[in-house]
Amino acid sequence: MPALRGLAARAVLVAALVAGLNVAVDPFDVYGTGLVEPLVLGTRQPKLTLYRARTPPPEIVVLGSSRAFTVDPAYIQEKTGRSAFNASVHAGTPRDFLAFARCMAAAGHFPATLVVALGVEQFKSAARPAEGRDPLAACGGSDGRPSWLEARPGFLTLDETWASLRVLGLQITGRPEALYSRIEPDGMLRPRTTQPLAEALTESLAQNWSPAALGGEALHPVPLEQLRELLEIARGQRTRVVVYLAPFHPRALERYRAGSHFESLNRQLLARLAAWSREYPVTAHDFTDIASVGGAPDGFTDASHPDAAGDRSIVDALLPELRR
Repeated sequence: MPALRGLAARAVLVAALVAGLNVAVDPFDVYGTGLVEPLVLGTRQPKLTLYRARTPPPEIVVLGSSRAFTVDPAYIQEKTGRSAFNASVHAGTPRDFLAFARCMAAAGHFPATLVVALGVEQFKSAARPAEGRDPLAACGGSDGRPSWLEARPGFLTLDETWASLRVLGLQITGRPEALYSRIEPDGMLRPRTTQPLAEALTESLAQNWSPAALGGEALHPVPLEQLRELLEIARGQRTRVVVYLAPFHPRALERYRAGSHFESLNRQLLARLAAWSREYPVTAHDFTDIASVGGAPDGFTDASHPDAAGDRSIVDALLPELRR
């Protein structure tokens, strides 16, 4: 019996050490310790912190996923004379856009214009938080904020322990160059490395951006309702909302039109936005074909992400509304 008790005590000690390691290192940015840089990309908390620090607050705010990362606030200000902030977040969905709007309202200053970059892929399901510790949920709303245990009960798992050891190893050996630069004060992220477009297209169409990524035959009601709630907040704040459907590379569009419900989903989303425009201060633009805004086929980094030049052509097309 003493031997069993000793064995149990050692097991508890090892479990406590493993849990302590994983919480302290926080490889998936779940627990908020912030002692070392995690493996995952965190954009929500940094962008929210930067937005709150802007004095005076920006007049134009861009909401979107990583497909809007290179919409440059400096270019918007150059062309319009109005200050801007890029609040797009990786794997962003209407859930995030609504949450960021709530955070802006809670901060006591709301932009005069919201630019929202949408894609039908954001409406295929009721999205869960892309980051385990969701900082935007703290601003309120029906979702609530999950506790760190609910968000990721994995601090004793082999995966999380291995990730912690990998993070510590990278602290010693050095990290590879990040895909994006550090977030700038205006929310801008700039790519650091560029893969040849032909190679990136082939990879992305075979993986994250295959036709299957666009979802089923109908838009999911939950993100639609979240988008409507965002428009409700904007109306209450006397804010104009300019929505655009973000472009895809022509090669991707060709595949989507042939092998998915892309065209039908696009029409459904545009029809919903048109109906809402009778009730809310929103206008919508279909830029899924980059040629519609004078962009070039090589203005992409993969199947779905415009590069800086591609996003400048989008801003140029929106200028009449952004200058108001």
